[in-house]
Amino acid sequence: MLKQVYRKATIILIGVFISFGCNEKQKEKPTNSFNIAVKELSDKDYPDNPDIENRSGHYFSITHPTLSLKTINDSTLSFTFLPGNDKSDTIIFPKIAINTFLPNVPEWVRQDAYLTKIGIINQEWNRQQVKFRRENGYFEVKGNSFEQANLVRADIARNCLNSGLWEIILYTKENDKQIVYYHGWFDFPLDLYEQLFDAHTKLSFDKYKESLVHWKDPENKNVDLNILRSPGKKVDINYASLNHHYYPLTGARIWKEKNILVPKDHNVIQDFLTDSTLFSTFSPPGYYNTNEPRKTELSLLATLKEAHVHEISNKHIDTTGTLYEFNLVFNNIDSSKNTHLVFGGIDINQIPRLPLEKHNEGHKMPMGIANHSFYESYETALQNKVTNNPYYGLILDENGNWLDSHAVGIDGPLFFWDAEKKELLHIMILSFERHAFVGHYTIQINEPI
Repeated sequence: MLKQVYRKATIILIGVFISFGCNEKQKEKPTNSFNIAVKELSDKDYPDNPDIENRSGHYFSITHPTLSLKTINDSTLSFTFLPGNDKSDTIIFPKIAINTFLPNVPEWVRQDAYLTKIGIINQEWNRQQVKFRRENGYFEVKGNSFEQANLVRADIARNCLNSGLWEIILYTKENDKQIVYYHGWFDFPLDLYEQLFDAHTKLSFDKYKESLVHWKDPENKNVDLNILRSPGKKVDINYASLNHHYYPLTGARIWKEKNILVPKDHNVIQDFLTDSTLFSTFSPPGYYNTNEPRKTELSLLATLKEAHVHEISNKHIDTTGTLYEFNLVFNNIDSSKNTHLVFGGIDINQIPRLPLEKHNEGHKMPMGIANHSFYESYETALQNKVTNNPYYGLILDENGNWLDSHAVGIDGPLFFWDAEKKELLHIMILSFERHAFVGHYTIQINEPI
């Protein structure tokens, strides 16, 4: 009888150990999986689509109505876009480091709750479109239809709206040029997004949810720039405004010009610098909508009054070159207000030298703190971690209070060195949704850098 009791107890203990081991294994490798509908918009659904001017003739022949999303662990996901007809193939991203798409802030920013908040929110409110090149092996094509032979690049975008609104854009090559042949919109599961955000940032998604999910504006509070950098010596410069000129229409500005609603007659940049300027807004799930014009406060940037450049340092990171801060000070139309555009953590040795007609290849960044760029390769996204990024781009009123760049009507700066004048740096200001440029200024550096 005693032997039977021992035998039963042993069996129970073995079962407990096996069960515990299985549970531990499941914790290491979550098996969450989701089938997600992918929206595909016709020209009738989306008449203001910038793809229209620059897309393949195959644009509506390929379909991927379903995304199979699986979690490998709390930092890696697989994305599989399933075919919807016999012309389409299966597109598989077997391992995406999802942390590259999640808002976060560096440790030195976390000592200030307000800067942490506007840093997190601005990252979600700015587009992050990541380019995956086929030759680098980041995705696979299964099947023997059009995409097997013709897909050269795939982009995944976390667009600049509420958390969870994402896009997939696929490219083929025609006449030695990469052009879009497929564009789909999908909802990233919000419960999973919150779970990944909390695990990645060690912050609470709930704390920022009103703004991230429901687009509630943060309050306008004073910004302590000393949290972001330590100021150094002032750089001797001359500055000038080129707002009495227009800009060369290249790249996205060609396709997006139709989304400039007011002024329709714009001949120089200065024409935009009033509060009457209206742009097509960006609406869920992620498309330009001329039926809901986006108001601006661009009169705040009517006249460049001053420009200052300082060397700065950030004791928290190692940099190979000196970092710089640019402070552009503006008067509004009636000279009753001053507004500051502050761009800092800039390594000017990383800025390309370009002729004006190739300005679109310049170094462009969103407004915010430690952002990824609007568009970047997957390799760059992996290398340029938010947690080690000294960049900041802020609009401040004359008292140093933060202003929402989206309400003002700008998305961020674009930098490039002049192709001919070695010491001349161009700073161009991208409008809301990058439909236009609403500022073009030059900084002439009068001392060696």
